[in-house]
Amino acid sequence: RASRVLAQGPRSDRDKKRWMPELSEARMRASELRTLISKSPDQMMANLGEAWRDRETQMTVGGRPGNGAAVPAPPVKVSIGSAGGFSTGQRVRHNHFGDGVITDVTDTSDDKQISVLFDAAEERTFLLSLVADKLEAIAD
Repeated sequence: RASRVLAQGPRSDRDKKRWMPELSEARMRASELRTLISKSPDQMMANLGEAWRDRETQMTVGGRPGNGAAVPAPPVKVSIGSAGGFSTGQRVRHNHFGDGVITDVTDTSDDKQISVLFDAAEERTFLLSLVADKLEAIAD
């Protein structure tokens, strides 16, 4: 619908050419998110529930409701060692994608593949050798 409105609207051809690829990309991303949610709705709901609990916890100061200002709790880093002691279900933080849960750890011939479902509903797979300095385990 947005593409049709843009195409038939009063904007210049230059603007239309500029925005059509953006709309196409947004449509593809929305489709990917719908697919991801339909594949693992339980995990998605768990992530959303955990994010909500985190938000509630951050809104409480000194055991009583705060004034609405979030009080971020610093994450507790867990040492994973050089062997890459990651396991399925473990909470991790990536310096670019944020917090997530490891959904799969696979040994390859010379490395490990780690799949992470990030709280923003985006699942990524990494080689441990390439992500070791960007990924850290965090306490629940």
